[in-house]
Amino acid sequence: MISDLTVSHGANGAIRNAGTTTLERVTVSNSHDQNSIGGGGIYNSGTLTVSNSTIENNTAAGSYPYSPSGGGGIYNSGTLAMDSSWSGRTTTASLAGASSTSAH
Repeated sequence: MISDLTVSHGANGAIRNAGTTTLERVTVSNSHDQNSIGGGGIYNSGTLTVSNSTIENNTAAGSYPYSPSGGGGIYNSGTLAMDSSWSGRTTTASLAGASSTSAH
């Protein structure tokens, strides 16, 4: 579990999760992803629970060759649960602005 933390100004995304992670009272802001498929704030390919957290002012502007970028706040290709959290004021080159989910 990661709790009571502020992550900001991350390059190529602030948090990348491929395992099992819980974010509690975490702020992810002002981060960007320019080189992959998305997730300016968070890129999740594992199992992620976000509770009482804020994800804002993140951008995804990458140019991945097989899929356009998406999810300025969160790009999810795994399992994502959000509770009492907010994701907004984000931008992306295409697809969803605040969050994007990819089904496999």
